[in-house]
Amino acid sequence: MSAPKRNIKKSNNGIVVSNRKKTARSIRQTSKQNQNGTQSTHVMEWGGGEGRGRKKYTVNPTIFPNKDGSWTDLGASEDRMASYKEAKKRGEVFGFMSAKKAEKFAAGSWKKGEDKKDAMKNYRSDKKQGLLYTQSKDFKQAKKTAKKK
Repeated sequence: MSAPKRNIKKSNNGIVVSNRKKTARSIRQTSKQNQNGTQSTHVMEWGGGEGRGRKKYTVNPTIFPNKDGSWTDLGASEDRMASYKEAKKRGEVFGFMSAKKAEKFAAGSWKKGEDKKDAMKNYRSDKKQGLLYTQSKDFKQAKKTAKKK
């Protein structure tokens, strides 16, 4: 039985730009059993997207279900764009105007209930320790350089 289709608004380049949380929750009907006993439907990553328009930061899953029930993990691939390309092909790329919102979405702000609570607790812990990329000197320098252009 498949999930009902949601009204998903995509930009002209196929990136989901509205109803992102609902879309993220509805695109996967199965989950991957992890070695530590937990389950995952998405393992998200974020980054600067195609750099055009207002939604220049993107978030995409790095694990993908196959028709035979197995999963493909492209997060560890040497081709850093492999998971983005596969997600784009499947219509699972989410666009954001803000790097911080993209980073938070990738950390799990799209989840519900206890899963969201746990994900945001980990996010806040990383933030408190200064581990987020948006807190790094590289990010701040890149942002400063982009504003000058």
